[in-house]
Amino acid sequence: MKVQAHVFVALVLVTLVQCQASYQLKQTITGKGFFGYVVAISSDGTTIATTNPGNNVVIYTLIEQGTWNVTAEISYPQPSWYDRTPDFGSSLALSKDGSIIAIGCPGDTYKGVSGTGTVYIFQWNEQFNNYTQVTRLANTKTKISQNLGSVVAMSDDGSVVSAGGHMSGSGCIWSRSGTESYSAKFCTHSNTGYYNDKIFGLDTSMSADGSVVAFVSAGLILGNDVVIYSLNQTTGNYEFSQVVYPIGVTTVAFSGDGLTFVAGSSTQLSGGYGQIEWYAKESSSSKIYRDITGRGSGYFVQPPYSSFGWDIALCNNGTILACSQTPYYVFMIGLDAATETMPEIQEISKVSYPKIPGFSWGYSVAMSADASVVVIGYPGYSADDDGSSFNIFVWQ
Repeated sequence: MKVQAHVFVALVLVTLVQCQASYQLKQTITGKGFFGYVVAISSDGTTIATTNPGNNVVIYTLIEQGTWNVTAEISYPQPSWYDRTPDFGSSLALSKDGSIIAIGCPGDTYKGVSGTGTVYIFQWNEQFNNYTQVTRLANTKTKISQNLGSVVAMSDDGSVVSAGGHMSGSGCIWSRSGTESYSAKFCTHSNTGYYNDKIFGLDTSMSADGSVVAFVSAGLILGNDVVIYSLNQTTGNYEFSQVVYPIGVTTVAFSGDGLTFVAGSSTQLSGGYGQIEWYAKESSSSKIYRDITGRGSGYFVQPPYSSFGWDIALCNNGTILACSQTPYYVFMIGLDAATETMPEIQEISKVSYPKIPGFSWGYSVAMSADASVVVIGYPGYSADDDGSSFNIFVWQ
């Protein structure tokens, strides 16, 4: 059977800052090629997924505190002649307990169109002691090559899945109820309406219950933005809620409670400085997010071309952020929401590659909901390292 375990509950932010504990390296797992190019972790911290895109997706499960072992490997389910370069595993997302996984395949062929892109859903099957395919999701509203599956996100219970495309660009949201099949609740692509100049789907993220979904879009004319959709509980569909314009945004991470999100802007699109900006609702009943760190101020790291904000992950209550500055550091940053005026952003911890730093250290990051476990991918582009890997850090 699939091993289940529990990780300790993270301390509150004030304790994290005041105590002498820090994130300690617990495990380094190596592989070939671009292994560690993308990493994902279940909200409860018990399951980790990674891959070398185009190869098997490997699932690791916590067997004891600080040790994760291989549970399963998921192969591209199509015949080898079906598509030679499907990029299977280019993006990954896990349900809260790791029993359901979404696997992006942006190079996949769908209904005869190469590069349409799809998302495969696998679920743990006790009978076969492995993950088995549940379905394959696609944007049925367009036949253009759109690379859907470049990015994916999933709700805690696995009932809601979102995906975006990096190239021609499309964004979709699917959901299901109980054992029903997934159905599309929202789909668009870059040559429709407001998004006619945009790549709609640089990144995607959602709240733990899937009621709020965000996409990062980019365009030559209108620039980059974060587009937010909210679930209409009456119709069951997702409706446009808000668009915000963080400077040069390339990544987005939502808190599990849906009250907060962070926008990350890596060097290339934010004037030479990596930047993050925190957004939050004024109340749980509000539908509008506002920049609580001050528009344009955010959090900067010197020098220019630092790639700060390359990849980000946010904890459940939106107060702790993992932010990579590839290839040097992954910063753990805290938001002190108790400040009377504008909340303060402060560094909690900073981790670096335990050996020789390479070009891609921190290329991907993932974090458990309680911020106690952080996973950092190192796909090993540098000839100076000893192979591709991902590293697991635990707060202690």
